[in-house]
Amino acid sequence: LREAGPLVYLSKYDVYAFARYREVYDALVDWQEFQSAAGVGLSNFRYEKPWRPPSLLLEADPPRHDAPRRVLQKVLSPRSLRRLREGWLADAEDLVEQLLSGTREFNAVAALAEAFPLRVFPDAVGIPKEGRENLLPYGDHLFNAFGPSNDLVAKGAPRVAELSGWVNAQCARNVLSDDGFGA
Repeated sequence: LREAGPLVYLSKYDVYAFARYREVYDALVDWQEFQSAAGVGLSNFRYEKPWRPPSLLLEADPPRHDAPRRVLQKVLSPRSLRRLREGWLADAEDLVEQLLSGTREFNAVAALAEAFPLRVFPDAVGIPKEGRENLLPYGDHLFNAFGPSNDLVAKGAPRVAELSGWVNAQCARNVLSDDGFGA
């Protein structure tokens, strides 16, 4: 896409797309012209009902988006993330040691690419350990729903209410651990 030019028309989806850093950056900082409140994927929330309530962080424009963003910027500041780094490195080393001490063959996607984020991200937020496997199909549907309405979106639809309910329940203040940044 970058080679096609600074602005590309995707006729299959009837949308224009930026694929170069400069144009993407300029669009992201010009919220007055390139608004997020109508959605950040192919769906336009002004004309199509989203499958979930729009996110205050991702699918909102200033000033509605400012207060949640300030909170998140503090929580995810370089200083805050540096405090988590040591624990993340220990978790990564632990996972690798478990794999190397076990069988000679393993599925790197399941054993590392899925296991590591399911361990460190929910720990950092303060999400309880039980049921974390629900985050994978929830995230899968979330990202697929940004794209065209296709088989991938349809595949996730039957469980979306159940998974959304689980995620919302785990993010309740009284459920989150006191040491997580979600509390």
